[in-house]
Amino acid sequence: MICQDGVRLRLFLDNIGFSDLSAKDIKKWLPEDRRRFENIQESYMREKEMEEEILMQRREEEGRGKERRKALLEKEEREWKEIEASLISYIPNAGNREAAAMAAAVRAVGGDSVLDDSFARERVSSIARRIRAAQLSRRTLQVIPTLYLKCNYDHEMRC
Repeated sequence: MICQDGVRLRLFLDNIGFSDLSAKDIKKWLPEDRRRFENIQESYMREKEMEEEILMQRREEEGRGKERRKALLEKEEREWKEIEASLISYIPNAGNREAAAMAAAVRAVGGDSVLDDSFARERVSSIARRIRAAQLSRRTLQVIPTLYLKCNYDHEMRC
């Protein structure tokens, strides 16, 4: 414990600019010198505590900021899911994939307010059709090679 106090004293003295001060010198001090030193030490400790408190507040604020951003993102995602669900009624015989394509188109065009404007609705429908066509095209490219291989295999088995 005494060693730790000595290390703390040495670090403190280094921080306030008295690194050459020794324990012998401190023992020779007059009472007013000791009081002055104690005042310096107390103000130093208060300053360090304030710095630590400010750092803790900053960390708390950062945490609250992250929570706020996360809550906003979750709220936005819920809104998009609601839009996606409501878009199914705009497309006859629509399924989830079409609704997802439509929601992506709405996002691209500029939000759910576009549903009130017929020109914007047409743009959304056009974008959604292109998205869905691209999805179907990719799916076809995945399925056709499998069908081709199966047909070849069946054909070879007959020969």
